[in-house]
Amino acid sequence: MIFSKTHEDPKKIIASIKKMKIPKFSKFSSFYFVVPEKFKEAPAMILTKFDELFGPMLNARSHTFEATKHAKTLVQSKKEIFLGIGTRKPAGVANFRKFGLTPKADFGEFLSKAYYIIGKIQRENPPYFEKNLENYCRIASRLFGQKISPIVE
Repeated sequence: MIFSKTHEDPKKIIASIKKMKIPKFSKFSSFYFVVPEKFKEAPAMILTKFDELFGPMLNARSHTFEATKHAKTLVQSKKEIFLGIGTRKPAGVANFRKFGLTPKADFGEFLSKAYYIIGKIQRENPPYFEKNLENYCRIASRLFGQKISPIVE
């Protein structure tokens, strides 16, 4: 859906993703995504995905570079990593990893890279989502009055 709007080339995005150098995420319990202003809608999407996969087990914050300037980094932890996708390092940040965007990057590339990073974080942690999905589906089925399956058909 996004690519039909942005006309980005998924093959070029995949090639760019394959070149990303991913840190060892298992050393961290908190993840701060620094987002370019151009993608100001993305922080909510990043946080939703993080909530779905990790609930209270891992912490995520996500703000645009400009919003980050407003005391968002005042309290830091050695267990927190700042992940800039297409942004430079914010002032005063100790542990920062930059992930570049191609010159013509649009929302498809940005979101692909953000979700790829989240997937790498998931791979290095217990499968919280998988362990809780069946129980969630049982509860949600009762709440919504219809069968909700772990497998979408």
